[in-house]
Amino acid sequence: MGEQQLFQITLSKKFSENEFWAMMSALYQQQLEKFAEPQLPLEDLPHRRAKNFVTPPEAPVPDCLMCGACCTFLFVIGLNPTDQTPAENLWNITQRTKNQEIVIDRFLRRDEKTLYCAALDTTTETGKAVCRIYEQRPRACHNFEAGSDKCHALRRLYEFEPPLAMMEMFNAIEVIEAKAEVAASPEKIRRVEMVENAESEKLTILAQVEDGSNQALHSFDPNSEFWTQFEFAGLTLDAARDLINSRLPKAATLN
Repeated sequence: MGEQQLFQITLSKKFSENEFWAMMSALYQQQLEKFAEPQLPLEDLPHRRAKNFVTPPEAPVPDCLMCGACCTFLFVIGLNPTDQTPAENLWNITQRTKNQEIVIDRFLRRDEKTLYCAALDTTTETGKAVCRIYEQRPRACHNFEAGSDKCHALRRLYEFEPPLAMMEMFNAIEVIEAKAEVAASPEKIRRVEMVENAESEKLTILAQVEDGSNQALHSFDPNSEFWTQFEFAGLTLDAARDLINSRLPKAATLN
């Protein structure tokens, strides 16, 4: 994908899944040109201080307003249906059905020039990194804590902090591998698709699970219910069914 094509796509407010993930891949390649690979896999690091295993408990907590690393580096910030983030800050991921185009995912939009989160304001006179939608930020942002292992890892990419020593890195990798072995579940959801039913206008939430099977979680009318694929990512089948049951009468779910 050329630079001009990437710029044109970024200006859009909605994409098909293929367009969106092609754009994310292109953005990630641009990041790799500016940053070295993280010392530890970011997806395996906790975003809550209480779960830290890399950062010492006595380490100072960074000032978010003097940083902004998470807002500038992390591209894919998914929204849940209950998030109240303003529409102008969203990218809608759409899917065409027989009769209409429906939204199947929502993500925080990126600024077309800086590629930062579109809600990040770095133009204040104080030079601070300010979130324009702080009170309406998505749950994913709300749950991300300053001082978490993931926070410090991002700050190391920007050289706001020194890199980990070799022994610190090896110790952290051992913990990550141990946690992965304990957390491994054949019922963990890899990804979710919204599959159109051939005989009706309903969609089925179809989960692709670690054991290789496909599990139908729920059938719904997109004109009366709104679900996103993102909200099921990484859940177990039981947790996904609990989520559905929490928002619908039990009789409406597929078990």
